[in-house]
Amino acid sequence: MTRLEVKKNKNEEYLIFKGKSPLKTKMGNQISTYNLKSAKKIICEIKKNNLEKENNFFNFLFYSNDIDNKQRIIIEKNITKFTDTDLVFYRANSGSELESIQKKFWDPFIKYYEESFNIKLKVCNSIMPIKQIDSYYKKIKKILKSLNKYDITVLFFLVELTNSIVISFIVLNKNMSIDQIWKAISIEEKYNEKKWGIDQEANQKLLLKKKFFTDIINFKNIFK
Repeated sequence: MTRLEVKKNKNEEYLIFKGKSPLKTKMGNQISTYNLKSAKKIICEIKKNNLEKENNFFNFLFYSNDIDNKQRIIIEKNITKFTDTDLVFYRANSGSELESIQKKFWDPFIKYYEESFNIKLKVCNSIMPIKQIDSYYKKIKKILKSLNKYDITVLFFLVELTNSIVISFIVLNKNMSIDQIWKAISIEEKYNEKKWGIDQEANQKLLLKKKFFTDIINFKNIFK
């Protein structure tokens, strides 16, 4: 295998070289990281996997490095679409078994989120849309602007998968076990499974969802 090594450029970024050439995405953009530790971890992943083979890690890596200004605007807009429709804001009927489970797993996320961003979020026992306070949107947009290309990639895919900015932001910034987070985002599926039995097709989709979720978390950990 061609030698892989890390070189630092004039912008204080770390580039990965394959032989004499910098490693690039399929769109021709150089792969760069913000610290040597992350660059070495990427090299380890490359050595473990075939760079030419379809792989979520490389998909995330290339996606991150292909983000331009136009794509960044689109990503931020797609994330902010969930500010009012966040999974954890909408609960089952008051007093129901499902609501009790949702409170158990989601309320700690909301409490941590509210304390971290100094805001108060609205929660309802309905599917009717609710609107959060204006300052919430401003804070979300400000935070998104501050994220580097890897963090915005992780957040984007997490939000798309979980339908929750609250859970995704906490996962991005706090060390939590995969199982702990997975329980919070698969409540309804597990509840239906317990109540109605296992549906093989639904269960297969859930397993694929968990695999993708696990790959996102593992990618995130490369840069933490």
